[in-house]
Amino acid sequence: SSMSEGGEGTKWSVDVTAGVYGCPDLDAKWDPFCNGQATGKLRPRGKGSNGDEQGPWVTMLPMQKKNHHSASLQFLPSGKLALAWFSGREGENAAIAFSSLDLYADADDWAWSTPRVVSGRKKEACQNPVLHYDATSALLVLLHTCQMAGKGQ
Repeated sequence: SSMSEGGEGTKWSVDVTAGVYGCPDLDAKWDPFCNGQATGKLRPRGKGSNGDEQGPWVTMLPMQKKNHHSASLQFLPSGKLALAWFSGREGENAAIAFSSLDLYADADDWAWSTPRVVSGRKKEACQNPVLHYDATSALLVLLHTCQMAGKGQ
């Protein structure tokens, strides 16, 4: 199905027929773990009415740990999209990971940077990241909690 909204000076349409289940590259041989596709490269999952590729755009980031959730996104004035998330299992050395995407790059080059751990220590569980861009200081601020691992987070 598709949706459209029109008004004076405003015209847009969205094709919502594409799903985001499965691996990012639907043309690749099926693999339940999407091996080889965790590159950070964005891939379109939909086709427009004229056959052109369009969103939703999906990706898989290469990860060092198995569990990931509680993501926070922040658009930056530089045209980058910053992403922070909880990486690891609750109570077991969970850390905060970070990656960024340059939205001003050519769409063929859209790819998330290699994820890196930006906060975390052994025997601690760091969780619930929130990104905030402070325009006054031009700083990207990361806020999150940390406590001793295995203590009832």
